[in-house]
Amino acid sequence: MYEMIVNPGARSGKAMKLWRKIEQMFAQANLEYRVNFTRPGMENEKLICRLYEEYAAKGEKLHLVLMGGDGTINEVLQWLPGFDNVNLTLLPMGSGNDLVRDLLGTTNTMKAVMHFINSPTCKSADLGLISLCCSDAPELSIPKQNFIVSTGIGYDAGICEEVARSRVKNLLNALGLGQLSYLIIALKQLIGIESCNATLSVDGAPEISLKNFILMAGMNHRFQGGGFLFAPDASDTDGMLDLCVVANVSRAKVLRIMPSAKNGCHYRYDGVEFYRASSYRLRTDRPFWVHTDGEVRSKADTIEVKIRDEKVNLVY
Repeated sequence: MYEMIVNPGARSGKAMKLWRKIEQMFAQANLEYRVNFTRPGMENEKLICRLYEEYAAKGEKLHLVLMGGDGTINEVLQWLPGFDNVNLTLLPMGSGNDLVRDLLGTTNTMKAVMHFINSPTCKSADLGLISLCCSDAPELSIPKQNFIVSTGIGYDAGICEEVARSRVKNLLNALGLGQLSYLIIALKQLIGIESCNATLSVDGAPEISLKNFILMAGMNHRFQGGGFLFAPDASDTDGMLDLCVVANVSRAKVLRIMPSAKNGCHYRYDGVEFYRASSYRLRTDRPFWVHTDGEVRSKADTIEVKIRDEKVNLVY
């Protein structure tokens, strides 16, 4: 039994049309499913927890099929009480879709559905965990937050935060140009970008000093930000995160670096450093926005990140 999680308002209301097509495909393939429509608010968290408890009581594995983007699966990862007894499938319907982009090499919804129906792939994948501390505002601190694609602090997270509250994104999503919103806001944020000093400790090693810190991305998958190849060699099964750090560069150089990340060529520039770690800690002189899978919930001046011991089961 597949538990379909459908947000009728996704993609500016186009989700329902896509769902009707997917429902027909599931019926033709004789797949057993139950559809669960979501709505704004805490009801969605209650739904996921209820389904988890229902299947645990039956001694059966819960298979959630999510129609959405990276933010959709990120939310579900926060709500699930555990992962051993759960399979997760994401059918891409977001503006970024970096998880499915990495897994399947496509963000086309129908192609992803066909692959899932005809030749599904199963994988036990790594899951990241981050804790956020904001010294100036302890109420903003978040002790634990899961992520599956990536986490970032600084310039890239600032872009995600503004995109999330931008009316431009909704307009461009309606026109099928959702990724363009990231580019527009990235250029806008670059004008007002502020750097600071930071320190980085990788796997408990002595701290590394980072002057004029701009951003840091901890990558479990290769892509973030709607197809930017931040970590060309990242793997979600190696128990490691690929770290991309940008520091001690000018605004003009950031303008050159960011487009080159589209093709994974950004490490050729001085000021762009690579590390690989199972855990790390970053401290900054002032709070920055932090994202997990493109979702921004808080600012922090200290983050601690690691790969969890527990895996997550993906079917795609």
